[in-house]
Amino acid sequence: MSNATIRSNYIYLAELYLPPKEAVLNYIDNGFTKPPREAHVILIRGGDSKPNVLEIVVGPLPFPNGYRLVPYRPQPIPFFQRPITSIENISQKLKERINKEFGKALHDLYGGPRLFDIRFQGQRIVYEISLQELASFYSGYKPTEQNFRFFDSRFLLGLRAKYLMHGVDCPNDATYMSTYFLDGSSEIPVYNSRAFCVFELNTGLPLRRHHGYSSTSSHRFYEGMVSVVLTVRTIITVFNYDYIIDFIFYPTGGIEVKVTVSGVIIAAYHGRKNPYGFEISKHLMGLIHQHLFHFKVDMDIKGKYNRFETIDIENDAVSSPSYTYSDSNIQQLKFARKLKETEKEAAYKHNFKQPKNLVISNNYIKDKFGNTPGYRIVNKGMTYNIYPPGTRYEPGITWSRYQVAVTRRKDNEPGSSSIYQTNKPDEPIVRFQDFIDDDENIVDKDIVAWLTMGFYHIPVKEDLPVTHTTGESLSFFLLPFNYFDENPAMASRNAIRIDPIDIEGKTKSLKVERYGVVDDINCIPPKYNYEQLMKRNPCLVVECLDSEKNNRVKSHVFQEFRWQ
Repeated sequence: MSNATIRSNYIYLAELYLPPKEAVLNYIDNGFTKPPREAHVILIRGGDSKPNVLEIVVGPLPFPNGYRLVPYRPQPIPFFQRPITSIENISQKLKERINKEFGKALHDLYGGPRLFDIRFQGQRIVYEISLQELASFYSGYKPTEQNFRFFDSRFLLGLRAKYLMHGVDCPNDATYMSTYFLDGSSEIPVYNSRAFCVFELNTGLPLRRHHGYSSTSSHRFYEGMVSVVLTVRTIITVFNYDYIIDFIFYPTGGIEVKVTVSGVIIAAYHGRKNPYGFEISKHLMGLIHQHLFHFKVDMDIKGKYNRFETIDIENDAVSSPSYTYSDSNIQQLKFARKLKETEKEAAYKHNFKQPKNLVISNNYIKDKFGNTPGYRIVNKGMTYNIYPPGTRYEPGITWSRYQVAVTRRKDNEPGSSSIYQTNKPDEPIVRFQDFIDDDENIVDKDIVAWLTMGFYHIPVKEDLPVTHTTGESLSFFLLPFNYFDENPAMASRNAIRIDPIDIEGKTKSLKVERYGVVDDINCIPPKYNYEQLMKRNPCLVVECLDSEKNNRVKSHVFQEFRWQ
C-alpha cells in the first residue's frame, strides 16, 4: 500500500464486521454457537478495467479462508465516489515547503464509537448505541466558502480518536482503552493506545434529595444521594474541530449521550460587510455554519420486540360544581397514548404546540397495575435543518429532517450515512429517507431509534483562538418509564439520612445514617509523574514519525500506561 497510486488496487479500510443481531443474541442469551469473527474490508480498485470500490466480508479470523460481498452493499461503488486517501493528497515535499514558509504563522494563529449489549441489573436495555455521522455545512459570499461541507465519517472517525491527554481530557484516575484499525496508508494496523477513557465522576449535583424541615407539616429529616456516574469518553479530532463524545451511565438506570464541541474555527477573508460572518480580526471572519450529529439507538426493552408510542399532553376542560368562577370549566392537563404503527408515523418532528413523551416499550409484559415497561427518549439537543428537502446537500442528510425517527431494524440498514456521502451528496449511497419511505409496520417488532442533534454557530471574537466548551454541549437521554418498581438508585449506598434526636421536647442531637459508607475516607488517585512518561513515550500524545522514512509510526511498540 505504501507504493500504491490512484491506478492501484489496495485496501482502504479493514475493521470488525458485525454479525447479524439474531446470531449475536442467540449466542449471548441462548447458548448457541459463537458467530465467526470476520473483517469488513473496503477495496479501492483503481487498477481494474472499470475502476470501482468494493466492500467484502473476510473470515473467519484470524486465519481467513474466503470472502463474500457485504450483504447491504452488493454492488460496487462508482470510482468517482471513492473516499479520497492519502495516496491522492498533496505530496510530502509540498507539505514541507508550506510548513517552512507558513508554519510559524499558522502556529502563532492557532497555538471515534459504538457500544453494544448495555445492561442494567443483568437485563439488556440497549443492544447498540453508535455515532453515525458528524456533519457541518458552511455558507459565505465566495464560491469556496459556499462549497464547504463536511461528512466527517469519510475521514474514518475511529482513526481520529486518540491521544487523550491525562488529567485534562480525562480525569487522573481514568482507565484507557485502545483500538486497532487498518487503513490504506500503511500495511501495519494503526494502534490508538488512548482512544477511549473510562472513569467515575461525582457530578456535584444531588441525584435526589429532600429536606423535611417543618415540624408542623411533615417529619423533620434530610435525605440525599451523591450522583456518581460511569462515563465512557472518546474525543474525535477532524481537522479543525474536536468532538468530545460521552456515554454516561446513571445508577437510576438512565443513560446520557453527550456531544461537546471545541477546536478552532474555519476562517476566511473578510473583504466586505456580509451576512455570513463578523469581522473578528483584521480582514478575518468566521463563517456561519451548522453542526449536525446523528446517532443510532437500538433498544431492547425486556426483549427485542418493542413498540413506539407518544404520550401526548393535552388540555382537559372538566366541569366541577365546586368551581365558583364565571367559567364553569376547570382547565387542566391529561395525556393520551398514541401508538405509532408505521415508520412514517414514527418520524418525529418536534412541535412545541404539542408536547409529548417519546416511549419505546414492551407490550408483552405488564406489571400488576397493567403498565408496560419502557424507556423514554429525551432529546435535549434538537435542531431544525432549514435546508429545503432535496436541495443542495440535503439528500445526503435526510436524517436531519427528524429529531427522532423509529424504523424496523434490518441488517441491510446498519447505518444512516457512509464514507461515500461527500463526493456526490445529492445522490448519496445511503439515503436515510429510504429507511422510512417503505413505511413498514413497527408494532411489536425489533425497532431502532435514530436521533439528530445539532446547533448553528456564528463565530465571534471569543472563538479566537480556540472555541471553548462552555455552553457547547448537547445531550439525549434514555430514561426508565415504568420499567422498575421503584427508583433502582435507592439501593445505592452513596446516600445519607439525617433525623433529629428529640428528648423531652428539645432537639439534643442528630442520627446520621450513611449505610455503611465511612464519611472520612475518600478515594484519591495515586500520584504519577505523567509528564515524565510522555517524554519517554511521546507517541502517547503526538503522532510519531519514523526518523528514517519520515512516515507515521504504525506499529504498537509503544505501550500504553495503565493504572495498577
